Amino acid sequence: MAYTSGNSGSDLTKEMLKPDSYEIEIRKVNTLFARQEYGQALKLTRRLLKKYPNHSYLYNTLGEIYLRSNQVNPAIRSFKEALKLDANYPEVYFNLGSAFVLKGRIDEASKNFQQVVRLVPGSADAHFNLGLLAQQSGQLQSALESYQRTVEISQNIPEAHNNTGVILNKLNNPSGAVKAYKKALSLRPDSAEFHNNIGLAYVKLGELGLAKKGFESAISNNPKIAEIFNNYGNALLENGEINAARDSFLRAIQIDSSLIDALWNLSGTVTTIDEHISLLEDCLQIDQGYKKAKLMLSSMKAYLGDPGELNTVLETSLRNHPYIRSASWLIDLKSRPAVHFNRWQFYDSVSKLSQPSRPFYEFGVWRGTSFKYLIKIYKQGYGFDTFQGIPEDWDDLEKGSYSSDGAIPSVEGGTFIAGEFDKTLPTFFSKEQPKASLINIDSDLYSSAKSVLVHARRIIDEFTVIVFDQFLMNEHWENDEKRALEEFCAEENMGYEVIAVSLFTKQVAVKLSKLAVRQDSA
Repeated sequence: MAYTSGNSGSDLTKEMLKPDSYEIEIRKVNTLFARQEYGQALKLTRRLLKKYPNHSYLYNTLGEIYLRSNQVNPAIRSFKEALKLDANYPEVYFNLGSAFVLKGRIDEASKNFQQVVRLVPGSADAHFNLGLLAQQSGQLQSALESYQRTVEISQNIPEAHNNTGVILNKLNNPSGAVKAYKKALSLRPDSAEFHNNIGLAYVKLGELGLAKKGFESAISNNPKIAEIFNNYGNALLENGEINAARDSFLRAIQIDSSLIDALWNLSGTVTTIDEHISLLEDCLQIDQGYKKAKLMLSSMKAYLGDPGELNTVLETSLRNHPYIRSASWLIDLKSRPAVHFNRWQFYDSVSKLSQPSRPFYEFGVWRGTSFKYLIKIYKQGYGFDTFQGIPEDWDDLEKGSYSSDGAIPSVEGGTFIAGEFDKTLPTFFSKEQPKASLINIDSDLYSSAKSVLVHARRIIDEFTVIVFDQFLMNEHWENDEKRALEEFCAEENMGYEVIAVSLFTKQVAVKLSKLAVRQDSA
């Protein structure tokens, strides 16, 4: 019946197979069940149980009828009676597991599906359900193993491939996720969910063109899901398509005005602090506990001269939150830098403070999204990257994250040098190189940022803009790029002026200046 792929746990006895009314009555029960005439099916099954009280099949049938009638407790009792008569009946264990799921008794549900696997190792349905339960419990590796076993048994369960992709993406294996999603889509090409998920994996890979295609296909198959428009907007914004991103976020909000993430993301497309504050207030109208909006709002108001809300936050446990520490640092600066809310407006702003006739240098290229944007401004650029990902764990990212699998972007006007900074930069800068208009340090790590500053010293002057891509708001931001900058300045007897920040993208732009030589008093 309804809760299994059809493996019955016990053969009918010879008595059951006699040409009497039993088979006829069972057919009647099954027909009534199929017609959803559960009341009549229930009456007939109960009557049969009085005549055949030792038939586990009938108790299983009774349990299935109860389940379909939303009577979960009687269903559980019926399945347990079936198991008293036949302890090796896999269909009953499967149905009992399904009933426990409906009751929220996850551990008991899992035990019953495990019993199915013990009795029928090739039950794809049981392995799949074990994966679902493990996933719901946050046991990602266990869930992955169950889904992988499912697809080994049957390649034709699209949800198993999709869920495999979801887990792999969460485990920072977006390449594996893409392969799984492609298999899911080959079985169900009209699934908006699957197209959306492959789009999310491509975003993680930095393949924004493919990500956009995924979201566009999802929208084409179902244009009424707000979350997909939100995801599409994020991909557009990351690709520098600000106006299109704004339109997508607005569409998400039109579909679901309570989708707070879309409002938050929309606030990253604005050009003024006032617009930003207004959208943050809209977020808090939906959810007063929306932490990042609350923290950002208090920070922005303090930046504008109203520290009341920030002072309140500073009296709570949130005073050590990286947003608040970043805001305090920003407010304490001697001069107030320009504030932006996405990397593209930020780049446009700081480029006007640079020397566009000079080339730019980017350290940490990945897929080349920002490089391609900056080359339009400066026409000539140098890009440095291992193209194999970060060389060590950083923040919540594992070594190898942001790998392009060795692929180097092809960009007119761009020259790329592949390898670890400590190996490539000494050689490159041993020869005279043109002064930099802008240096974009997108390597995240303290060690990498420090290496860049030390080796690139010869191309930096008072006109050079230095951009740090992960300067603010990370948990340990004071010990990453900020530390590298301050150590370098101390060693070179230099000061720095912050000329712009982009809060959403965590970027900071500075210019360096030589400090006056201190004269000791006689």
